[in-house]
Amino acid sequence: MQFSLFIYLILAIYIIFSKNKNLSILGCILFGIFIFVSRDINAAPDSKHYLNFFVKDIHELGSSKTFQFYKYGLENILFFPGIISYHFTTAIPFLAISYISIRSKIILPIFFFVSSEAFAVLSFNAMRQGIAISFFILIIYFYKYILNLEFFKNKSRIELIFILALSLSASLHSTLFGLILLILGIITLNYFSELLIDFFKKLKISKKSFLIIFSALSFSL
Repeated sequence: MQFSLFIYLILAIYIIFSKNKNLSILGCILFGIFIFVSRDINAAPDSKHYLNFFVKDIHELGSSKTFQFYKYGLENILFFPGIISYHFTTAIPFLAISYISIRSKIILPIFFFVSSEAFAVLSFNAMRQGIAISFFILIIYFYKYILNLEFFKNKSRIELIFILALSLSASLHSTLFGLILLILGIITLNYFSELLIDFFKKLKISKKSFLIIFSALSFSL
């Protein structure tokens, strides 16, 4: 534990003072790999349940059908042995955040992830949530890039695929429904706010009057 803390402090000091983002990201990845290699496989309380799920096919966690299909794909399509499937699954959140950091050349996502409790929780103790959130983050991250593809110029088509992708990630774990509802709420709020702004523009109301009306409505809500 003390050795791990010592390595982390060296990494943190280097990242704070270094201007080389590539080496900083590489340092975070190496630190993450060190944690994966040095950890006790049974340290997290739920680790044994996931080990049983992948190695012995015991469903103690009430796994979703999507998670069972995911396991089937690893074992019967990619031909991963059960223990390899387990280790690969623990690494998915780490790989997802690392990929975003590398692609964006931004150190903060991977640094804060390896520094936070989320690293241990989502990777080792709540793997199903970790996979679901990883897919969710990647879907949100790639949304703006997908919009630029010729196939997705049809707005209704991209919205349908976006909703289906989010639903697939939510089917891995129900906690994601809260995040999806939040996104839908923001989209709905944005839609109605645009309608409200257009309405006031058509009325040609002054900015001062608009501010008074908006403040009164906000206060009443």
